[in-house]
Amino acid sequence: MPGDRPERGRPPHQPVSWRGERKQAARGPREYDFRGAKEEELRRRRFRRRMRASAFTAAALLLVAAWIYWVWRIPVRTPVLVLTLTNYPAPIPPNAWAQEDARHWPTAASDSNLLGSIVRAGSGGAADVEALLAAVRRARPGGPNKDVVLVYVSAHGVVNSEGEPCLLLPPAAGRPAGELWHLDEKRWLPVRRLLADLSAHRPMPRWNWFRPARETKIVLFLDAHRLANCWPLGLATNPFAAALRRTVAELVEARKTPGVYVVAAADEGEAALTSARHGRSAFAAYVQLGLQGAAAQQRHVTLLGLQNYLRSAVDAWAI
Repeated sequence: MPGDRPERGRPPHQPVSWRGERKQAARGPREYDFRGAKEEELRRRRFRRRMRASAFTAAALLLVAAWIYWVWRIPVRTPVLVLTLTNYPAPIPPNAWAQEDARHWPTAASDSNLLGSIVRAGSGGAADVEALLAAVRRARPGGPNKDVVLVYVSAHGVVNSEGEPCLLLPPAAGRPAGELWHLDEKRWLPVRRLLADLSAHRPMPRWNWFRPARETKIVLFLDAHRLANCWPLGLATNPFAAALRRTVAELVEARKTPGVYVVAAADEGEAALTSARHGRSAFAAYVQLGLQGAAAQQRHVTLLGLQNYLRSAVDAWAI
């Protein structure tokens, strides 16, 4: 019939079912909310796990760092190298109590938490000086920053014809000394050369992560002021202390012996004495007591603190 034909340009009419138009099933709100809440809960759980893991990792790293810092901050015992020259034949007077000074160093180390190994380089002449320098090169620096080596030298101090302070070296054992051996200045060791050799033989400082040391410091305790006068050497008075002060000042100004510090037993116009009460020289006794803790400030012995302690303690023993 003409009325059943669709007009041109229009789509054919779809017959309508008795059920009506079919609607697409919509997603229920309950199902949608349930899935969204579940995903949110999973995200929260993962975040909490990551936070706990991060906190545990940070705490572990902090504990390891604190342990490393504590270990590296523990002061290392400082080595002490001892050289006592005692084999002086006539007519030079003996270096009194020098052997006792050397024997007391191990006792001082055993009674102290600051001192380490005690190395005795000998008691003879030039060969023992070379042994001392070799021991300095092999030493392992100690102290709070692991960069200090202590050296104690006991000998007779004199002044040569050029006004230079020198150490009078005794003849080597087993060799004839000769009547005038003590007047041969070629056998004397200039203190200037000793300080230069100590500076050149300094060992490398032990590595410290938290305070890297630039150089090893050598503290030389020089006990060479016992000859107030010596007629065999032609000394009515011994100018060794004044010459030593002048030489050290020149070296410091010229920066020729970096890293070497000198602590002398006496000052200008003075002579160091021995102490029967201590059973050794007064200078050695108070140096050992100071390093055992008598000169400690805040659990550490500094060079300035030790110097002030020695100045007050040894003052009565230097004339």
